[in-house]
Amino acid sequence: MSVNPFSSWNSGFGGSVYGALPTSGPASTASSLMSFVFTQFNPNILNCTVVGSNGQPHFYVFTDASLPNFTILKRSDGRPFGVIEWRNHPVVEIKDLVKKQFSSQFLHLSQDQRSRTMTIDSREYVWVPQTNQVEAIWLYRANLPQSPPLARIIKSGSNIHLELNPEAIQAGLLQPCLLSVVLLHSGRQID
Repeated sequence: MSVNPFSSWNSGFGGSVYGALPTSGPASTASSLMSFVFTQFNPNILNCTVVGSNGQPHFYVFTDASLPNFTILKRSDGRPFGVIEWRNHPVVEIKDLVKKQFSSQFLHLSQDQRSRTMTIDSREYVWVPQTNQVEAIWLYRANLPQSPPLARIIKSGSNIHLELNPEAIQAGLLQPCLLSVVLLHSGRQID
């Protein structure tokens, strides 16, 4: 039996993710980046808190022991926005943004297995591991790998950092990037 954690959502659900974003910090080169830290793993990223640059929780990743095949991504107010259904071939969904699909479609592995392509609103983006940085993956617009990255995932100690530039936020990539972090650091097979 498959349980749909989105069944309680109504079609009128909406709202901007911008209200959930932290305020920018002091002026610096990185001040234009929105920063989030996946922390308080219990015992791993499938149960954790995502805090903003202000140190306050902005999102939660939750896997209930009674439904271990479902990982829910929630806003700080507890409203779910994304789900991963852990099957032989995991299935993902982001309400009103990413239709239900296999995780291998959402983060399609390139033929040379060096990158993963993510398609949001008919636009392609590519996650590319950085050879000059351990545990770093950067997001670029497809066919523009020389441009500055739109987002960066960096593992630092026991935390995982997600940084997005304003263009990524405007393009609606915050929630897909949060989902990508969970998938890429889940330790589970996603292909």
